[in-house]
Amino acid sequence: MTSPEKCSIRRIQEIRGKGDRMNLKNGKEMERLVAGTYLNNMCIDRGKTLAEEMGKQGTDVKTAFTYLNLAWLEILSKMEYHDARNEASVQLAKEIYNRPVEPPKVTSLKEVSEKETVRSVDSESPRDVAKALSTYLRTDSAGRYAGFLQALMSEHRTLQQSFTRMGMCWLRADCRNRKNLSWICDIDAHLPFI
Repeated sequence: MTSPEKCSIRRIQEIRGKGDRMNLKNGKEMERLVAGTYLNNMCIDRGKTLAEEMGKQGTDVKTAFTYLNLAWLEILSKMEYHDARNEASVQLAKEIYNRPVEPPKVTSLKEVSEKETVRSVDSESPRDVAKALSTYLRTDSAGRYAGFLQALMSEHRTLQQSFTRMGMCWLRADCRNRKNLSWICDIDAHLPFI
C-alpha cells in the first residue's frame, strides 16, 4: 500500500513533469517541453535563464541552437497570417530576414546513446531542460529540427512569441561572436508578454 505522502509527492512530480520518460529524439515532444511547458509561464520570463543555460553547452550545440532559432525566425518571416498575439514576433522576423541571413552550418553531431535520449526531464529546471534540448539538437542535426519547427508552427501564438523572445535573447548573446550575424545584436526587439 502506498502512503499518502508518497502519493502526494508522485502527484507533484506528475504536475511538474518529473517522472515521465521522454524521447529526446522526438522534435514534437521537445517542442512541447520547451515552448509548451517550460516557457509557458505567465509569472516568470524563463527564456533568459534557458538561454544562459544553453550558453554553457558545447560549441556544436550552441551553433545548432543558433541555427534552430534562425530557422524559426525564417518561418515567421514568411508567415502571412498572424494576430496580436504573435504580431511582434512576425514583424521582428520580417525585419531580420529583410536582409540576407546566413545561418551557421550545422554538421551531423556525435551519436547519442539510448540512455541519453530516453529519460525523465524536470520541466521546471532550466538546467535539465537545456540538457534535454542539447541532446535533441545533437540527435536531429541531420533532420534540421523539422519536427520541432513544425510543432512550434502549430503551437499557440502566445507560446510562439515566448519562444521567439527566448530566441532573441539567445541570438543577442551568441551572434556577437559571429561576424556575419553580429548585426542582429543591434536590432531593438521588444516582444510583449501576452
